[in-house]
Amino acid sequence: MNELNKIKFKLTVINTVVSFSVLLAMIVFIYMSVGVTTVQNADSELMSNAYQLKRYISIIPHVSSSHDKELTDDYYYFTERLDNSLLSFCVWGESDSPLLMHKNFSYDDSVLKKSKESLFTKDTLSVNEITESDGTYYIHEYHYEETNIRICSTILSNDAGDIRIIQLIGNMNEKNAFNDKLLRSLTISAFFGASVCFICGYFVAGKAMVPIINNMEKQKEFVADASHELRTPITIVRTNLDLVMSSPDETVSGQIPWLENAYNETQRMEKLITDLLFLARTDLKQADLEMKKVDLNEIMDDIYFSVYPAAKEKGIELNISLDESDPAIHADPSKIEQLMLIVIDNAMQYTPSGGKVDVSTVSSSGEVIIGVRDTGIGISEEDIGKIFDRFYRADKARSRRQGGTGLGLSIAKWIVDIHKGTITATSKQSEGTLIEIKLPIYEEGV
Repeated sequence: MNELNKIKFKLTVINTVVSFSVLLAMIVFIYMSVGVTTVQNADSELMSNAYQLKRYISIIPHVSSSHDKELTDDYYYFTERLDNSLLSFCVWGESDSPLLMHKNFSYDDSVLKKSKESLFTKDTLSVNEITESDGTYYIHEYHYEETNIRICSTILSNDAGDIRIIQLIGNMNEKNAFNDKLLRSLTISAFFGASVCFICGYFVAGKAMVPIINNMEKQKEFVADASHELRTPITIVRTNLDLVMSSPDETVSGQIPWLENAYNETQRMEKLITDLLFLARTDLKQADLEMKKVDLNEIMDDIYFSVYPAAKEKGIELNISLDESDPAIHADPSKIEQLMLIVIDNAMQYTPSGGKVDVSTVSSSGEVIIGVRDTGIGISEEDIGKIFDRFYRADKARSRRQGGTGLGLSIAKWIVDIHKGTITATSKQSEGTLIEIKLPIYEEGV
């Protein structure tokens, strides 16, 4: 179990790392997206107000003495709105002093002059330049003490042809504070998410380990059962040969019973090893199939004549009823023959002399249903769900006496599965068992 715990721990770590990486990528994406959106919205707000301020350039700096009352009222409404949104602005002429400054928060005035002067150099110092139909807007970013500001500058001319520079200044502290809160929340979420990822990773690793543990348990059982099945005939062979060797003066004819016992057990070992090799190839997906159109009724007729002598010798009535529509299936004929021999032989093994085994085929809704019903000893409800497991035998003593290996129905189920069919069993003790096989009917071009 130590090895399994190591595997589980590794799976937990892998699941946790993968899940947390995805979570971390989402957190980084959210934070960066919000940060970019915040800056874009701030720049859009600054540009929008700079564009509106251009409307009042004709009355700046003589706002109070302007004769255009409507434009003046609009200007005062505009500045009032800027006060509420904590935006400042500055309008420059061709001198080193601003024509008009509207300041709503504290910042160093020199940064406005520095950004203004950079507009007329090759290096504008701007972090972004946005060209619109009414001109180019230059975005600058500065830090003054604990205040982070963004400045949107644009150049235009008034009616007299004088150059004017409009600057809108925004305080980014409040917006950055929101981003900082978001970052803290996302960081806390990341730590919490790491715990959740570990718990989920442990849970998923446990779920992933279930089939591994089951397969390992089945492998152990398989090896133990195979060893047991081989040990018994080997012991019998050795015991009988010991009896032969203990009487060296005995004639061969006098040793026949012990030699026959040894010979029969070698045959059983041969069958067991053949079945084991077949299952090993199926597990490795190395079993070759020759799929083609197969006349099912023809195969059933051949099988009937093959098993009829054995049924007659045992005193079992063997009946076969075939579908008159003569159904065809897409299958490997040798595997279908092997399937039916296994199922019918199994039915005959558990049916006493004087009993009956009925075999039938019926076509229905694109599939053919093969039924094998016996009047044998039946199978208990506890055992019915396990009869297709390897080495499982409801009556181990009877099966051993009759040469069974406990692998036949496992092979039968594999053959049905590989042909995309289903196999089920229903039974009542002392009344018999019905094995029902459903296989898809052959379709041209499929």
